[in-house]
Amino acid sequence: LTRGCKYRCGFCEYGNVCGGRYREKDWELVKSQIDAISQETKCINFLSANLGAYSKIDTLLTYCCEKDINVANSDITINDFWKIHPYLGKLKMTTVKIGVESFSEKTRFSINKRITDKQVMDVVMGSIEECSYFHFYLIYGLPNDDYSEWFKKVKELGDLRRSVTHKKLRFEFSITNFEPCRGTPLQCETPIDFKKKEEFLKEWVNVLKENGFMKRDREVTYATCRGRFGRKENSYQLLMALKT
Repeated sequence: LTRGCKYRCGFCEYGNVCGGRYREKDWELVKSQIDAISQETKCINFLSANLGAYSKIDTLLTYCCEKDINVANSDITINDFWKIHPYLGKLKMTTVKIGVESFSEKTRFSINKRITDKQVMDVVMGSIEECSYFHFYLIYGLPNDDYSEWFKKVKELGDLRRSVTHKKLRFEFSITNFEPCRGTPLQCETPIDFKKKEEFLKEWVNVLKENGFMKRDREVTYATCRGRFGRKENSYQLLMALKT
């Protein structure tokens, strides 16, 4: 549906390097492709880093409603989320996936991701009736990040989850490693320190367990966390060597 990104977050290789000039598939072509498969499928995944950025998003989602087609993907930036919000229930979009990068507002603003803590929680609170699954994409190792803010946010979300009794809410936290890539504003920043990351992960797991996001007796490792901790050190070093 789209390539590239309208936003230029400082860390983002896709937005600054790989994606190139932001561009979109023409609506008439999208419409013809929907028509071509609408008899065979009732659910479509519109590939985009940010579904809400598509300039014809109202036209697209209205047409999906008319054709009785559900939308599978829900990768949406918080800035564009409210364009999607009216369609969540109609299109059975029960999952919201959001790139937050850090739970520290100060850190987000420092990397040009100008999203406030209030905006993050407004999305969650405004979607609870339609959605049951919230997936946050996070990045470990951003410059001068404040991980105490991460722990506070997990507690806040844990309290919210326990307070909602009419449905079961699920929160997932997926961490990747900060990659200071050429062509991005953060290209000269220091790659992550894995000794510090190991210390962080121990505390992170404890906080997740304390707030009900993991079973207390669960052994959590890179191998058992289903990719939620990002790459291990050797893989990261190889990747960064290739990138630089």
